[in-house]
Amino acid sequence: MVLLLIGVLAGVAVGGSVSAASSTKVTWKVSLLRAGEAKNLLVVVSTNSPGVKTWSESGTCTLTPSRKPTKLTMGATGSCMLTLKIAESKYYPAKTSRQMITLFAPTTTVAPTTTVAPTTTVAPTTTVAPTTTVAPTTTLSAACVTNGVCNVGDEGPGGGKVFYYSATAFTSTGSTCNTNCHYLEAAPSDQSTGIVWATTDAMCWNSSSNNNNCQEYSIYSPYDTPNQSDSRTAAVAIGKGMSNTNKAHMLMTGTGQAPTSSYAAGIAWAYANNSKTDWFLPSKDELNELCKYARNTGQASGGAIECTGGSSPTSRGFASSSYWSSSELDGNFDSAWYQNFSVWQSDGSKVNAMYVRPVRAF
Repeated sequence: MVLLLIGVLAGVAVGGSVSAASSTKVTWKVSLLRAGEAKNLLVVVSTNSPGVKTWSESGTCTLTPSRKPTKLTMGATGSCMLTLKIAESKYYPAKTSRQMITLFAPTTTVAPTTTVAPTTTVAPTTTVAPTTTVAPTTTLSAACVTNGVCNVGDEGPGGGKVFYYSATAFTSTGSTCNTNCHYLEAAPSDQSTGIVWATTDAMCWNSSSNNNNCQEYSIYSPYDTPNQSDSRTAAVAIGKGMSNTNKAHMLMTGTGQAPTSSYAAGIAWAYANNSKTDWFLPSKDELNELCKYARNTGQASGGAIECTGGSSPTSRGFASSSYWSSSELDGNFDSAWYQNFSVWQSDGSKVNAMYVRPVRAF
């Protein structure tokens, strides 16, 4: 089946003159996908040619929608061969490029047969008496609750669980800690099990005006410093969740008059617990750290290390479902980043309904 996509992929400038090019360049950015994982085609590949694009696929993956596809979805088994044909344009020659997309299969689970045989255990008479077991309440740090020194897993000042620590201070503009933040804590429970990222009765930005619905356009202005694209790119980092949340609230509720209960960032913005009101919807990288804690993966921190492995998130009070981040996808106004705690990280349409777990910095 052959599908047609007309437009300019990421990496091609729009407007102005185009210099002559010696060749048409195609850069594939994705080679592995999990079963059921979906990626916007702008994320999968980029090219310098504005020529007409023709897509085809074989294997277990699918391209959607059927006319002018914008998204690739991986099947449950096998692999996928994706073909992109670019027609000749005024300055760029025709080109055909192919990429094999392989199904990602986690292999980190330890086999049960590696456990020590029961016959090697110490005789029951030497077992420490049950009364010496450390009570669960000892994981709570009184010093942490009063904004002292905390460990990951402690109860934080907001009554949630501390899931991230940085020895180097980070900035969370709008949080009480401001430029001297070291910790992130998550609310004790999910505050929604299915809410859209954005509302239609809002005032988000296209390339020039802010009278557009936020399900299709950006919370970042083209007049922001840095510019609109760079603002969305930077908005994925640790410390950006609060500013993303405040921007979404300002445009959807402050200007657009949407109830805070009608969109993900609004729910997080309105949340309060343990006398703390500076909660927010986590950024892409903050949500990735929360996934590492929820699954107890033991991985190092950092957005470049994607949450994987570990155990079921239900053991730490999280769902094996998809949670919204507050970070938009750069290059596609109608999508935002989310994290499935089962686990994978991807982008999705802002009209999808997903879970919300507020966090705060201190």
